[in-house]
Order: sequence, then C-alpha cells, then structure tokens
Amino acid sequence: MRKLVTATALSASLLFAPVGASAATFNDVPSSLTAYEAIDHLSNKGVMSGYGGGQFQPNTYVQRQHIAATINRAIPVTYVRNARHFKDVPPKHRNYSDIMVLQRAGVLNGMANGYFKPADYVTRGQMAIILTKAFNLKNGGKRHAFKDVSPAHGADGAISSLYYNNVVRPDKNGNFKPNERVTRAEYADMLYRAWQASDYPMTPRHEAKKVVEKSVFSRADINREIHSIGQAVKRKEAAYKAEDPTGQGIVYGYQQDQLIGFEMEKVRKMRDRMAKQIADAMAPSEAKTFNRQFQNYKADQDRRYRKVYKDSGGLPYPIRNIERKLISEDRQKIKNWNNQYGY
Repeated sequence: MRKLVTATALSASLLFAPVGASAATFNDVPSSLTAYEAIDHLSNKGVMSGYGGGQFQPNTYVQRQHIAATINRAIPVTYVRNARHFKDVPPKHRNYSDIMVLQRAGVLNGMANGYFKPADYVTRGQMAIILTKAFNLKNGGKRHAFKDVSPAHGADGAISSLYYNNVVRPDKNGNFKPNERVTRAEYADMLYRAWQASDYPMTPRHEAKKVVEKSVFSRADINREIHSIGQAVKRKEAAYKAEDPTGQGIVYGYQQDQLIGFEMEKVRKMRDRMAKQIADAMAPSEAKTFNRQFQNYKADQDRRYRKVYKDSGGLPYPIRNIERKLISEDRQKIKNWNNQYGY
C-alpha cells in the first residue's frame, strides 16, 4: 500500500544527481520517513540529489527553478505554446533550459510583469497545480475531502486531482495546508506518487529537453524594427521629392547619398546592438568566439568601403553601390541572427 503525504511547508534546492544514489546514501533520510521510498527512487534515477556531507535535507524548501529541473528530468514533455522569455531568467541561468521547456509545455507560468522568480518557494497548492498539469491527472468529477480548501481556492480542482489519484490525503486534522511551503521530502513524495498515477514509465527513458539555441530577443520586435527603418527611409525620400523645385519629384544625387547614409547608420546601429545582446547572453568562451567573428566581419566591411573610395577617387556612384551592398549584407546578418537567436 502506498504511503501518503501529510502536510507542511515548502522548498529550496533540487540538484541533479548522479544515477545510482539511493535514500540509504543520505544520513538524514531514515527508512521510517514517509518519503523514503520516493527519495530512494528519485535519487536512484537521477531526478533528485542531495548535498555535501551525505545529506538530502528533507526539510528545506523547494524553489520554482528546481521544480522545472526535476520534472524536465523525470518525463518527456510536449510543447503546447510559444516561448515566453523572462527578465530574470537569462540564457546563462543554470536552469534556463528547464524553465523554458516547462514554460513551453504549459506546466509553469511566469508573472504578469515578465518575471519568473526562479528562487521563489512553492506552496502546496501551487505544487498541486504543477503536478496535475505535468502528469495530466484528472479528478474524475470527484472533490477532495480537505477541510481547509474551499471551492473558491485557485488550486481546488488540482488538489482534487491529486486526492482522487491517491497522491495526497488529509493530515490528522483533515487538512491539506495549501498555502504552506513544500519541503523537499514532501515534494519527492508528491512527485513520485503523481508519477505512479500517470501513464509515464517510472524510469526516465529520455534525454532532458534542452533549449539548444539561446533565445535572446523577440523575432516580432526585430521584424518591426527592420520595417520601421524602411518606413523612415521612405518618409525621408518623400520629403525630398516634395521639396523638388521642378515639381517632378526628383531625388538629386546628394539627396541619394544622404538617404543611403541615413539607412546605413540605422541598420548598423541595430546590427551592433544585436551583436552585443547575443554576446551578453553567451557563456564567456562562446562570447569570445562570437565577438571575434563579428569584429572580423566589421573590419572586412570597412576595408571594402575604403578600397572602393580610394579606387574611385571619391566619386559618388561606385561609393553608393558599395554602400547599398554593405547595407544589404548587414540586413542579411540581422535576419540570420533573428532566425538563430530570436524566439
């Protein structure tokens, strides 16, 4: 018969473990602990791990970032929505991939202000919602028996699903304590039993999903900015035509030079800003390689311009042609980065 969880508080650090660890390995996890079986399984399968000194720290609290890490470790997930990137979870964050994977899977959400708060602790009610979504648990139309969870509580349906699937039971007072924090032991027990109640095999047979390419900026925002540059050039050209004293809407040579220079300045500022954003999002070694390649690209662009200027004796036509070519190449660079690093 399954041992079921009672209730208490909520959480902190769920580290990855080497496969092969067991509950017996931890000197603070006695066999009498309700979550012993769960901790044994999860640590043995590399889903959860302990700390230095042979401790599991069953009474510390679970953080949001570690929920993402362990669920991503435990089961394969399916993406159901586009990525929503968070201001406080940069690509360099240790659990960036886990958080993005669970966000796209519809299991974890961020805050309305664009933050995820990865180090925030998780309540028992929040945990019920997360596990119900992750393991696709239903309540069979039945309601739980907890005295302290009203129908108006936001997690009422999810708590019913856990109860119906024999994941949790009332404590000795008939309560669930939905607003208390979840401890590591409680989380291990709830995760393990939700896993047992689901259709997923109890052994991870997949590679944890990763965000392979570092998403840095919104593709929609970049496309809008590219479009706005084109529109600004058109407006400037229309103004020149309106000023034509002949009334024929002629754009003179010097005005063409100004138009090209205007566009080049805007495109290059955008290019340089994007390059900095990409490098800032990378690990130091990656950023070093990226910056070197980018600086070589810029230097080559400048050399080609100086050569044409020198060879033409400063005549406008060949200079305009090379400037248009350089602008085209910079635009293509922006497009390529948007495809590779945008979301």
